[in-house]
Amino acid sequence: MATIESISSQRIREAVRAFVRGRTSDFPISVADLAERVRYSFAGLQATDRELADLIASEIIYAGGNVSFDSSTIVVKAET
Repeated sequence: MATIESISSQRIREAVRAFVRGRTSDFPISVADLAERVRYSFAGLQATDRELADLIASEIIYAGGNVSFDSSTIVVKAET
């Protein structure tokens, strides 16, 4: 499984940058929403929510986007 330090982190960075560049509005980007999308696309990702939120926020800022720091709304579904 991938960790945030692995090659997957570079793919996540590229995906976030592409998402920011492809947007047509200047509204803030929800870190929680984007984290959910990243977890869906990178199903094996073993990063903590905090690590993922930090990576996403820094890449949004790097790409010139506005950030909505709402990572506290990330919901982790418990395995049953």
